[in-house]
Amino acid sequence: MGICFDTGHAARSGLDIVEVTRACAGRLRSLHLKDLARVQVNDVPFGTGRVDVAAVLAELRRQGFQGHIGLEYENFESPTFGDDLRQMVRFVREQGK
Repeated sequence: MGICFDTGHAARSGLDIVEVTRACAGRLRSLHLKDLARVQVNDVPFGTGRVDVAAVLAELRRQGFQGHIGLEYENFESPTFGDDLRQMVRFVREQGK
């Protein structure tokens, strides 16, 4: 048994995402990675909101995480939806360098 951690749910609950990621070390099996707007609750591309996605990815690297990461972006009405998704993939890839 392990943990599937959803950063969006945790952020909406006011939790420190990096601290929760750290506390789950050794038990994380998958992650739903999401960034949220600073004022509203809608999804935003990684690196533009209130979730420190870069720090979460760094913590996962530190732990040697080998599980599944789902990139969550539920802003379906965004006129730039496709571009936003491409930006998120680039963001994650750049963090891995």
